[in-house]
Amino acid sequence: MNRRNFTKAALLPLLSTGGLLAPPQAKAAATGTSLVSLKKKVVLVSVNLGFLPQNFSPDNDNSLNSRYLEKFAPVHKKMTIFNDIEQPERLGGHRNHHSVFTCQSKFGKVQTPFVSLDQLLAARSLQVTRQKFSSICTASREGMSFNMNGLPIPPLSSPQALNDYLFGQSSSLESLESKKKTLLTFREKLVSPKSDQYYRDVIEENMEVLESDIKWASVKPPKIDYRFSSTRNPTMDLPIYLDLMKLGLQKDQSNIMVLDIKNSGAVPLDGVSLGYHANSHHNNEQSKLTELGLIEDFITDKLADFVNGLEKMNLLDDTIVLIAGNMGDPSLHSMKDMSVLLAGGGFKHEGRRIPCKDKGALIHPLAELYTTILHQSGMEGLDGFAGIPGNMDDLLL
Repeated sequence: MNRRNFTKAALLPLLSTGGLLAPPQAKAAATGTSLVSLKKKVVLVSVNLGFLPQNFSPDNDNSLNSRYLEKFAPVHKKMTIFNDIEQPERLGGHRNHHSVFTCQSKFGKVQTPFVSLDQLLAARSLQVTRQKFSSICTASREGMSFNMNGLPIPPLSSPQALNDYLFGQSSSLESLESKKKTLLTFREKLVSPKSDQYYRDVIEENMEVLESDIKWASVKPPKIDYRFSSTRNPTMDLPIYLDLMKLGLQKDQSNIMVLDIKNSGAVPLDGVSLGYHANSHHNNEQSKLTELGLIEDFITDKLADFVNGLEKMNLLDDTIVLIAGNMGDPSLHSMKDMSVLLAGGGFKHEGRRIPCKDKGALIHPLAELYTTILHQSGMEGLDGFAGIPGNMDDLLL
């Protein structure tokens, strides 16, 4: 076993706290990058099977009054839709779902660092909330977040896990001190100046994480009056996840959140007989299109409730909400022409659509949007994301 694989095997189970491996900060310090205070909260949502484009963005309609978008009517003036946006580095297929917030595919040419947007924000920002970030997936232990070393962040994959993470008691100081002692011993016995740089980075980053965890473990979580009962169905539990996320933002428990809405199985809605994934391979069969529309109606209803709710709570202007359909056409496993919605965050929205292609040629890739999100969040010195230069500052800021 090489050292990288040994490090993963030995350290991930040891250092994971509450189901999550915390983001690295040491790399920022080592490179002289100053940690900044986030100017905005950031919520990233991926709908794994995407949206039916005819219900999200009908042809020849540049308004926001489509079947799905009309649900967001109370905040239309604080929304922007990106027509035909995509990222060429994203490859097709379900196994590339990780690329939506990295703008890269692990199965293609990878730019270093391989890091997701949320984890770049976490690595370069000061921790001012009890949980620096929240990575959530409704139906899988495989999440969307990758830290600065390209390591996957195990997601919270049940409403109860999310509730405990945001509002439960932190790991005991005794437990954290024990982990620190073990890591110190590990470093003393097995790490030397001649060790692989990656190997040493992982050790040092996790040492800093433990120091931060020890500091924040003494901060008591707020009490909330929210009761829920899980349906144990990933889609039907969506409103619980979103309610807990909204409370987490309101109570300053986490400023960076990622939600991966994923479900391949049954969805117990009236009029739906096939599974979510089976309907996504519709091949333009009307019965499947009808059922898929009903499932996506439910999802967009709940997402609209979330965004509209942030507005009612006076949180939307200070919260960047990005909702991305992972696939442009799930029936073909295509990542082209994604359905992407940006809301809140104090951007220059004007309730409009921004064309991202000119005569079929891509002029505004997804990475440009992410760079502008980084700038709006306080990361002003970055000139690109995932090795892809450019931004949409002139359109949104």
